[in-house]
Amino acid sequence: MSSLRRVILGTSSILLAGVGLLGITSLETDAKLSEMFPYGAMLLVAIALWIFGDGVQITNLAERSNIVFAKRKIIEGMIEFLDYSETEDYTVSDVDVLRTLFEKFISRLSRNRISRNSAKYHVKELVQSLNLLNDKTGMIETGERESICSFIDLCLLEIGIKFDDDVTEEWREW
Repeated sequence: MSSLRRVILGTSSILLAGVGLLGITSLETDAKLSEMFPYGAMLLVAIALWIFGDGVQITNLAERSNIVFAKRKIIEGMIEFLDYSETEDYTVSDVDVLRTLFEKFISRLSRNRISRNSAKYHVKELVQSLNLLNDKTGMIETGERESICSFIDLCLLEIGIKFDDDVTEEWREW
């Protein structure tokens, strides 16, 4: 077992024991943690990674169900709006551009050992690309803005990076 995994498991055990959710002081495998807390395990691992390192190794970020769901919710919401409105501001192909931007962002965050600075750079790239798309289409309104910012925060949290403030605000024009 790698030392990072031991740290994560140990930290998860301490966190759980500290709040009285777990009656034992250590866990021997991540499978046991997942069995006991199937939805909380990922959050605890993300917290442990955030506490213990500036760079973390993440794979298959694009396959994480919460990331897939958040992305799908935004995309489907925009397509549904097209179906029920008479707007011609944006098209399905514009939504496809948005989907591609999200996928590139996820792919870039999925690289090994992403630092806070690197993650912030990738957020900047995404936000500036979204600015250009929104200038052309006007497709990002208040609800979409909040969903997109939440999506970005979720992706960052999944790789163990959390910013205190809105990380998009510096570049966001939508």
